[in-house]
Amino acid sequence: MTPLRLALMLCLFASVRPPHAGAEPGEAAFDVQAALDANPGRVVQVPPGVHEVRRAIRITSPGGGLEGFATIVQADPNQPVVVVDHADGASLRGLTLTRPEGLRETEQEAVLVLGSRDVVLADLRVLDNQTRAAAVELRNCVNAQVRNCLIQNYQRVGVDDRTDTPDQGFAFRCVIGTGILVRECQGTLVQGNTVREDRLLGTREVKAQHDLGRIIKKNAVRGRIASARDWERGETDNWMQGTAVHIASPESTDLTRVIGNLVERAGQGFDVHADHVILAQNIVNDALI
Repeated sequence: MTPLRLALMLCLFASVRPPHAGAEPGEAAFDVQAALDANPGRVVQVPPGVHEVRRAIRITSPGGGLEGFATIVQADPNQPVVVVDHADGASLRGLTLTRPEGLRETEQEAVLVLGSRDVVLADLRVLDNQTRAAAVELRNCVNAQVRNCLIQNYQRVGVDDRTDTPDQGFAFRCVIGTGILVRECQGTLVQGNTVREDRLLGTREVKAQHDLGRIIKKNAVRGRIASARDWERGETDNWMQGTAVHIASPESTDLTRVIGNLVERAGQGFDVHADHVILAQNIVNDALI
């Protein structure tokens, strides 16, 4: 074999090497946050593979962002996966965002966007971010877009505490959590997403397994609109509280378009509290409300 032919074969072998899951022996792991910090205002290409983080990845430069066919695993349940903070024009595209088995229940978001204009979240896979909060939350944003994302298994078992209101006056065990939450935002587009729950379904078996609906705390006086039957028996049927898409903050959220999304197996498909909303061409399959 000639030296030239051998060199060509080695180059071909290198070009088809399978994507690495993490770093190769002797190779430094790719540091997502360091790459963002070194390239402010640019979209960083995340190399294929699995990249574990233990702090929230923070995008704080206008025009910055991440894209690629990689998986980012947040190993700390007390941290979001990605936070976009006052970064106009930022973007996240193509990535899988998840948490490891045994650490999937959290109080945090997978993606939290704060105070930003013209942010685009597209073609993301947000898996197993089982949260009391929202898997994807937009807060105080203008003209943000959430497009063609898969949000799967976003709910968890928790407690809905209504003891601070005279209308209810009790707390109960339930399924809780939101797929996409939009609050204090203007001009939002939520389009072409699939929001799906495959774990915590509204079945008798799931109810019995997690003791759902049981009232665990009551005020001294029954709430004004609380069911007398539920109050006396210590149980409510309203234990499936998870919502696929929640448009909130009616005093400040405006001009919202929720178009062409698929929702499967949610407590509520869409929970809308806002003016000037287009809710069109969506499909809700097997939701209680």
